[in-house]
Amino acid sequence: MLILIADIAADVFMAVAYPKFPGLSMCAIDFALASGLLFIALRFSSVWLGGAMLLQSIALCLQAFDFVGDGPSIPAHYLINDLLSYAMVACLIAGLAGSWRRSQAKPRQARAPAPLPS
Repeated sequence: MLILIADIAADVFMAVAYPKFPGLSMCAIDFALASGLLFIALRFSSVWLGGAMLLQSIALCLQAFDFVGDGPSIPAHYLINDLLSYAMVACLIAGLAGSWRRSQAKPRQARAPAPLPS
């Protein structure tokens, strides 16, 4: 949900500021998303959430490059943001699939018949 809210907010800010890139607004959105992912990753001790948070830190680094004037062009910036969003969603889906597989494997082990006494 955090990623979806951040993506919608980013789209709104980009549409309002078009053709310029809303650097400060995007930095605030990226920081809020990174903070939310950090909180969730620490709360649930999850490696895949940590991976999503690290991908979000790349987006924050991209914002820092923009502030010092060494950032990419606007089309490249949009492309990098989209690729990072897709990578974060892929990371979360992989974590979800792994958690689902583990949850499905545990009931099967619990249903195994008890060994007969000798």
